[in-house]
Amino acid sequence: MDNAIGEVVFKKCDCYVYLGRYADDRYALYLKDKHTGERVAVASVNLPSAPMQDGEVAIKNWSENEGILQTLVDADIVSRPIRRVPTGYVFAYICKINPEIIPESK
Repeated sequence: MDNAIGEVVFKKCDCYVYLGRYADDRYALYLKDKHTGERVAVASVNLPSAPMQDGEVAIKNWSENEGILQTLVDADIVSRPIRRVPTGYVFAYICKINPEIIPESK
């Protein structure tokens, strides 16, 4: 589990949730299989032109990620969406990361 910030079941796969950062220092969330360590999904998307506050993350809940938003909300990893941002033909959902799980917030 090393530096995982939580655990979820996504698409019948037991996963650890990890918090990272994109090159522009915005938060990233990704899931790895608890048993194999392989990456299962990248829950976030980096939207450099979208205004974001510290502690917020953009969740991509379309295509292969459909359902990941509710999974993360149910696990108390992120808040319900604060707003949504258009990205092509779909929307990314801006959520607050639970401050209790951000390492520098503890």
